[in-house]
Amino acid sequence: MAAEEVDCATALGCGLRPLRGDGQHSGTAPTSRVVYVDNDPIVLTHARTLLVSTPEGASDYIEADLRDTGTVLREAARLLDLSKPVGLTLMAVLQYVPDTGDPHALVGRYLEALAPGSCLALSHPASDIADEEVAASMRIYNERASAHSAASPRTRSEVTRFFDGTELLDPGMVPLPQWRPAPGVSDTATVPMWCGVGRKP
Repeated sequence: MAAEEVDCATALGCGLRPLRGDGQHSGTAPTSRVVYVDNDPIVLTHARTLLVSTPEGASDYIEADLRDTGTVLREAARLLDLSKPVGLTLMAVLQYVPDTGDPHALVGRYLEALAPGSCLALSHPASDIADEEVAASMRIYNERASAHSAASPRTRSEVTRFFDGTELLDPGMVPLPQWRPAPGVSDTATVPMWCGVGRKP
């Protein structure tokens, strides 16, 4: 998103991921302002410790469910100027919103609230890459998961629909390894994950 001159972002469902101590966003955009959102207080405790901004930037942390768009947008506006372009990231989180929860409408509400020039970055487990392996792993996961954490992988067309109202940036909706790999990094690995970045016109 820094390449698109968007230096403010909201990370929905930031989760517990491998993190650098200086914050993942500050290395590429030291002046960035980032709001991290998760409904797990333990996740946010780790985020406050590990996801810190540079002196030029700023960070905030919101304990909220991403489906509560009103709370998320209201709280995010404490740090971000939503009248200007911002980035919205949904990395491997929408699989936890079932079809009955209308995840496409959910993303649409966020996009509607953002200014033109804003970007949506999204990754989502794929049901049409390594189909049998994904189905087997999802069965095992969902058998052990609670009703609130069951996961639903989706097809390329279903994931692409999240970008309705945006213009997909090159290379479009592709498997994770093929989205602008770093020089020398193979893009042929089989990773059952669709990802893309779209810009709101």
